[in-house]
Amino acid sequence: MKRIEFFFATIILSVALIACQKENIEPRGTSSGVTSLKAVWVNSEKPAISDTVAVRIVYYQVNVNLRPGKPLCNIYWVEMLDAFGRLVAPKQTFIPGTKTYIFTEQIQQRSGLRVARLVRAPGSNIACDTELFTSPAMRTIEFRNMETYTFDLYPQMHKTRNGD
Repeated sequence: MKRIEFFFATIILSVALIACQKENIEPRGTSSGVTSLKAVWVNSEKPAISDTVAVRIVYYQVNVNLRPGKPLCNIYWVEMLDAFGRLVAPKQTFIPGTKTYIFTEQIQQRSGLRVARLVRAPGSNIACDTELFTSPAMRTIEFRNMETYTFDLYPQMHKTRNGD
């Protein structure tokens, strides 16, 4: 009985090792600064798509240009979104007095739209005399590996209905 269990365990382990083929990372060239991933295929069979995919790492610097004024009483997030409104990096909590927020994204596409915004966190509904309103900052970008793209936000303080 133990031999049969050992035999099946050996087969399962062998299948798991074959399935866990690792990818080789090769630099494409020094002039482009782009890293490509080259896959190693079992039985020399490749899928119909290309075996190399350009991976770029890009940075976004979001500057929140807030004039000193009344203290804030709600929580706000700084976010970086794609053209479909999806986060491309984890959101960051806005801290009054902190101007610059850095986001990092690993991306395969060559170009795209990115949107920086400052929004009130859901559930942060403290009755305040003032609230921040910020128009989002949008840019269409040709992504280059290891480049930093800057966005500027200019929040304005508006009186709430409770503060009138």
